[in-house]
Amino acid sequence: MKGTRMLGSDREDQRSFQLRGSYAQIYRDLGDRYLAAGEAKMAINHFDKSLRFDPEHIPSYVGRALCRLKTGKWEEALTDLNAAIRLWPGCAEALRLRGLIHLKQAKLDLTVSDLTHAIRLEPSCAASFRIRGAAHFAMAEFDKAIDDFTAALRLAPDDLDAQRYRALARIQIGDCEGPINDEDGAVILDMRDTGSLRQQDPGLRGPIRLWIAVRRPRSVRAAVPVDCRRRQP
Repeated sequence: MKGTRMLGSDREDQRSFQLRGSYAQIYRDLGDRYLAAGEAKMAINHFDKSLRFDPEHIPSYVGRALCRLKTGKWEEALTDLNAAIRLWPGCAEALRLRGLIHLKQAKLDLTVSDLTHAIRLEPSCAASFRIRGAAHFAMAEFDKAIDDFTAALRLAPDDLDAQRYRALARIQIGDCEGPINDEDGAVILDMRDTGSLRQQDPGLRGPIRLWIAVRRPRSVRAAVPVDCRRRQP
């Protein structure tokens, strides 16, 4: 009789655990919908509810962190991402977002570390290469930045900002032809409807005005750095 009661209690605990997990997933899904609709406050509210039912629900930590990142609450976002990574060190999305926050905080070594780990886990994500490229650019490691922006463009050929940042990096190393091709491509992309492009991954968004004259080689020679100009015939 005692064994039967214990078995029944175990079953009830299992049902309760499954029910909590279901509610956590439901609220997470609602949070994702509000986030996609641009309603960060409502999204956070639902991610909060998800985590009350399951304090170890990793996607809800990541979703809430993304909301907080979009509203400029970097430290709160960082707390959520650290929690997600503690629960699952192999969460590439959490590593990528944490690296982006480190980039905004000018903690460039930490950005490179997080993004390198994220790229090993998920080598098909263009945003990871783009964010790491920005860190290398800020560290004046322009060859590495070019490699990362090139990798991002292989995965996402329509990445407007990766093209423009690569052009800037090429100027820094004295490449006089590459920037023209990159900026031409970026201008062509810019003529399309780039609204959907700019709503994708949060790394390096916003227009970049290059100090080169597009499609005019003679103007470019007057605009590129002196070291590059000296290499002209």
